[in-house]
Amino acid sequence: SEKDFIPFLHSDTLSLFEIKLKGNHKQDVILIDFNKNENWLYEFENNEDDWTLKNLKSIAKNKISDMEFIDFLTLFSKDSVFQKKHILFPLHKKTLDNDYEIVIEKTTLVEWNYFNLVNEMGSLIFLSNIDKNKRYRNIYYRGKYNGIWVKYTFKKIKNEWFLIKTEDYST
Repeated sequence: SEKDFIPFLHSDTLSLFEIKLKGNHKQDVILIDFNKNENWLYEFENNEDDWTLKNLKSIAKNKISDMEFIDFLTLFSKDSVFQKKHILFPLHKKTLDNDYEIVIEKTTLVEWNYFNLVNEMGSLIFLSNIDKNKRYRNIYYRGKYNGIWVKYTFKKIKNEWFLIKTEDYST
């Protein structure tokens, strides 16, 4: 990532990254570069705690496992009217105050400022075996050697995606 953070998509929690794997495992990771309009598939293999990159190749858009959400995210980012229609207002926003205590705010439709999430991210990383049947998608920003920790939570309601919560615990 050329940014100070790495954005990644997950359908549940970070618990997947905390599991201690035993034996041989494979994991494919997809990188979508929104700026270059390129998609890459990284094929990793795990042998007793050692991950190895086995293959790297370009992947067609129609082969991406969670393309429905990616298409939504692109439209959400580029169309301000669509964006406002796909946010559950009042939007809950959690941040940290100067004493590192969680502060909960609510943003109304009138207060909302359009932002281009795809442009802000630049790229997005996610596991190819993401559970597409889950009703939630979380986009995390994890800082590189800094305190960035941001989370956007989307929920599928009646076959449409909505931003339901933002959290910024950056220090």
